[in-house]
Amino acid sequence: MKKIILSSHHGRRSFLDLSGRHKPKLHGGAFRMGDRAAAYTWLLDWRTRNPHDHIIVIDDPNREEVKQWARFLDIDWMFRGVADELWYAESSTEEIPKPNAYVMYHTNMWRIWLWLRKNKICKPTIQPKPESCTKTRELLKKAGVPRQFITVQPLYDAAYNHHRNAPPGWWAELCTELGKLCPVVLLGTTESAARMRTPKNCYPLWENKLDPMDSMALISMATAHVGGETGTTLWAPIFNIPTAAAYLHWGDTGGHFPMDCRPMQFEKPVRHIPLNGSIAIGAAVVRKLL
Repeated sequence: MKKIILSSHHGRRSFLDLSGRHKPKLHGGAFRMGDRAAAYTWLLDWRTRNPHDHIIVIDDPNREEVKQWARFLDIDWMFRGVADELWYAESSTEEIPKPNAYVMYHTNMWRIWLWLRKNKICKPTIQPKPESCTKTRELLKKAGVPRQFITVQPLYDAAYNHHRNAPPGWWAELCTELGKLCPVVLLGTTESAARMRTPKNCYPLWENKLDPMDSMALISMATAHVGGETGTTLWAPIFNIPTAAAYLHWGDTGGHFPMDCRPMQFEKPVRHIPLNGSIAIGAAVVRKLL
């Protein structure tokens, strides 16, 4: 196990485990891209409320189900200046002892997120990594993208929770209308890019093998972000970017175990576009964000 010591607060010991080793019994697991947006907000809010806590964060960037995100959205980037100790598993089979500390990941993160929506006091300051910002500025310049643009990350190929998807044709129609308002920069994987035509006034930067941090760097430079139910749509408001979220459901799950995975508003507005719904309504929502 690799340890990084950042600071040494001398109050109560608390820990947040993103590796999935010390997880809640119900709906707990290792942290992907959107989960990491929630974890960042939770720990920042915790630090704001508990300035003297000695905070430990655990992660495993080697686990197959999360390494696509963990190695780019690492805990050193997320929590430097906030946490005291960072513990990294150096292999997916390595055992990490449970710290003798208060458990911050004590229930499903999206139940915590629901609580944060009404009670948060933190103000995020995090921005994407400088090297990704430099790289993506060059991509924007090379592609001839104007200074003001909208980022859009379509979602039609989520492998789980298929209700998050809308057909590529719906996203292409939405981008066509958005392109009449402002230049559009398309984000996502090169595999996703191959399945959707590029509408007029849209710049297919997703053909450049963008990694998650590259996409977030582009979002941080945008006038507004439009995305499906995925990690970038949760990170965009954290970067203080107006956000339109194309979700099928808008609200908490209700029931005996309520959760919420909608983007959280901080200083800039967050609005809803009904997934697979009216293109005109979706474009009108985004127009008000510009």
